[in-house]
Amino acid sequence: MHVLALLGICGLVLAQTPSITTTAAPAIYTVGPSQLYTNITAAYDALPNDGNSYTIYILAGLYIEQFNITRTGGTTLRGETPFPNDFSQNLVTVQISNGQLTSNNQDETTP
Repeated sequence: MHVLALLGICGLVLAQTPSITTTAAPAIYTVGPSQLYTNITAAYDALPNDGNSYTIYILAGLYIEQFNITRTGGTTLRGETPFPNDFSQNLVTVQISNGQLTSNNQDETTP
């Protein structure tokens, strides 16, 4: 009986506690042929350099480009997949646009 009364009081106190404002969930930037960002570089360039984490969600396809991730906040690249917990089923391929095979000892010419 005392336990139920105590829970009732706690519930009443919690109901009167003002809500706490939290930061919004990280924004997701979508990349794809019919999206605002048609390549990964454009989506990355649009990310604010504010130290917050952002996700770039990449729709299925082949993307021929090269980019460096240098911003201060976290950047997550997620490719479209029918199985979110299995990266081997990813439907996205990113192919380097300008580089040399490193097996040819051409490391210094790879941008």
